[in-house]
Amino acid sequence: MVTQQAIEELTRSSPSLHNVMVERGWVITPDEQKNLATYGLEVLFRNIMERPTSEHMGIFDANMSPAMRTLEAEILQCLNTNRDIRSVIGQRQLRRELKAAGKSNLTELSRFGGELYAKKPRKSGDVMSTGELEFKIVDAKPVAGPHFFGRAVMGYYGFLKYFAEEVALIAPQGANAYLLGAGWVVTVYAGLASSPIGSDSVLKPVTKKFSGLDDLRHVVPVQFFNVEIDKSTKYSVSWEKEGDSHKVKLIAAPA
Repeated sequence: MVTQQAIEELTRSSPSLHNVMVERGWVITPDEQKNLATYGLEVLFRNIMERPTSEHMGIFDANMSPAMRTLEAEILQCLNTNRDIRSVIGQRQLRRELKAAGKSNLTELSRFGGELYAKKPRKSGDVMSTGELEFKIVDAKPVAGPHFFGRAVMGYYGFLKYFAEEVALIAPQGANAYLLGAGWVVTVYAGLASSPIGSDSVLKPVTKKFSGLDDLRHVVPVQFFNVEIDKSTKYSVSWEKEGDSHKVKLIAAPA
């Protein structure tokens, strides 16, 4: 948790480091916090989806808006509905629930150059995203639904692994695709959780408990869509060296 006191001390003691952290989006300045506090719920959420970092937002208590408090309440609900799928029994139950709800797995999306692309399908099981593009999205209609996807950290906290069925089960009707934002890692201890939004906020009570070291949870912003995919052309991304740097290039080829 990044507290207001810690940020103010960093600003005084190391202004150059503070400036770098602001430039990279790791720290939100008080002026920008006040600006965010004027946003309604959906505009604020879009801003969160576009953040390039998984650092907690660290909004000072004086700058917390009703929309921010609403999202914190949703995060608490997310923490309390995490499924325990560490066992084969839990995984089978997840798939049974998905089938009973009449849902199927969704297409994972990625944003590149301001446009949406369908990613290559994930392998089955508890795995990371492929990160590879495949097809271009020619039409995408947002579908209102949960703002966050969460699950217990399994393995190294820096890697977001999950079952595709976990996202599909929380998807609203009409959605066939989803886009994930930069996820947060939230610490849960004794029924309390650090908030990834408010610097001094504590989320409670967290009634969903996990044993062992599973007191860390991934909380990931998620936007659901109903999309139309153009499968006539396949896309990939390459890194080309230009002098001392590399340039990212989008390559298209007939499907």
